[in-house]
Amino acid sequence: MGADELTFNRLADRYVNEYAKPRKKSWKDDEWVLKRAKAEFGPRIVSTITRKELVVFLRGLAATSVRNANKTQASICTMYNWASRAQAAHRS
Repeated sequence: MGADELTFNRLADRYVNEYAKPRKKSWKDDEWVLKRAKAEFGPRIVSTITRKELVVFLRGLAATSVRNANKTQASICTMYNWASRAQAAHRS
């Protein structure tokens, strides 16, 4: 499966298993906040998800809990940064 075919579900699962669990005591928090994001974007190919869609999703979360929206944003940002670094390392 090429990077262009990676679904949000698969990326989130890989992030939790390959990055968060081995490095973070709070990995269960990441898993929990990403569950909602997976419900929203799960089967979609990561490259098709726009920044605007993520902002709309996070604003929806913030309407009920700013704290959860912030935690979700932090986990999504960390996940995307990890994926970007992993992809760059794979190319080298």
